[in-house]
Amino acid sequence: MDVYRCPGCGHFAPVEAEAPSVHGCPGCGGAVSAEGDPQAVSLAALGEAIRAAPIPLLVEFWAPDCEPCLASGVVLDAVGHRLAGDAVVLRIDVEENPEATEAYGVLAVPTVVLFSAGRERGRRVGPLQARTLEQWVRTADAPRPVA
Repeated sequence: MDVYRCPGCGHFAPVEAEAPSVHGCPGCGGAVSAEGDPQAVSLAALGEAIRAAPIPLLVEFWAPDCEPCLASGVVLDAVGHRLAGDAVVLRIDVEENPEATEAYGVLAVPTVVLFSAGRERGRRVGPLQARTLEQWVRTADAPRPVA
């Protein structure tokens, strides 16, 4: 079963893989798309998503006047679509939410942070490659070898 996030209320909804691409949210009844489009969030919504997400979250801290951020947005769109149901891509505008940079220790944009099981698993700053991000997310909860 795949999991998607309702852009209206933030509820994480399990969806049958064979079901149509738009489903009703069990939280608010709104449409939940299975396309994997990145979703814009506020600082409060981000905190709640990190706490509640049953799947990995890839979060981009970005600014609309930042050229590298615009380029990374295209990459994150592609990654979000390829990982739809297995991970959720969120975007937080640091100009609209300036307190997010301090709350998450972001020193430059674009910064992409991977969260899984309520914890930060790593971050990347600067230019991004879709294949590298996708692999990073897919191995977020992979068991680490014991030394």
